[in-house]
Amino acid sequence: MSDGTYMVKVGKRDEQKIVDPRSLFKSPQNFGYKHRNLEKKRAGSIVFGRVYLRSRKTEQVRHALIRQSDLKLVFYKAELDSKPVLEVLIYGYLYRETELEDGWLFELIHRNQIRTNDTKDDVIQFRVDNSTSAKKWSAALADKLEMDTTPINGK
Repeated sequence: MSDGTYMVKVGKRDEQKIVDPRSLFKSPQNFGYKHRNLEKKRAGSIVFGRVYLRSRKTEQVRHALIRQSDLKLVFYKAELDSKPVLEVLIYGYLYRETELEDGWLFELIHRNQIRTNDTKDDVIQFRVDNSTSAKKWSAALADKLEMDTTPINGK
């Protein structure tokens, strides 16, 4: 280390060499790739965050946002993804929020204009586990949608 460079010993006991450690590693293959611009995604959205998207049997961790430009609720598999797994135009939906033991449940409900006995509502459910996030989602939904006032299961 006389010139400020560290050297390391490599190899087995009887076959050791002293080499510059920078020569031991290759640069990563994806060195030239850039992260997607997360700030650009957030800037174009009303609200953005981690949610638990509910289906009939499971909850899946997703990252969701409501876009300012077209009022679409967009779900991504990961925070840095550019391709959405679900995209829904929420104009005309009603919303409902329920406090649970493990967070807050948000339900977006779209009812058909012509009601029949076999008509089912289109419902999107997701849960957030953080009170700060719940306040942001609640404010964003309250600003853009009407609250659903129909009783739940006859309550």
